[in-house]
Amino acid sequence: MLSQRSGPWSVWLLLGTLLFSAPRSGSAQTQPSGSFEERAHQAEFQLDTKPAESAILYKQLLGERPSWAEGWFYLGAASYRLERYQEARDAFEKNIPLNPTNGTAWAFLGLCEFELNHFDLALSNIEKGEKLGLGGNPQFETAVRQRAAEVGAIGEPRV
Repeated sequence: MLSQRSGPWSVWLLLGTLLFSAPRSGSAQTQPSGSFEERAHQAEFQLDTKPAESAILYKQLLGERPSWAEGWFYLGAASYRLERYQEARDAFEKNIPLNPTNGTAWAFLGLCEFELNHFDLALSNIEKGEKLGLGGNPQFETAVRQRAAEVGAIGEPRV
């Protein structure tokens, strides 16, 4: 059953690859100060090495600008990396209405549902993400498809 599935290492690997391939600008500051854009760059810069600090800063920024789709996406990514799957799911659920054609967000939502043992939702969201496109990252695509296959092995047979 669930104990037989592969660990989250493959998803961690793809998350790191996905986040490292994202464009970065500026250098990290020690205190969150400056304009919204400067603090957003700081949060993005910290995403790979300090996801907890990044998540805190994204939450602050989203308090100022709740319709910021990119912020919800990266808050979801940071929360997923911290294995806070419920928080990650909530962030991706706020991102998707703001950017409904982001296949990567749909796939991440599916990965969160997988970790929360909501296998039907996981598969549905992963399939939606695949239809929209997963951003062209081969490692991410492989990991997402691996989870979809695991859902098929765990969940009820699909008709």
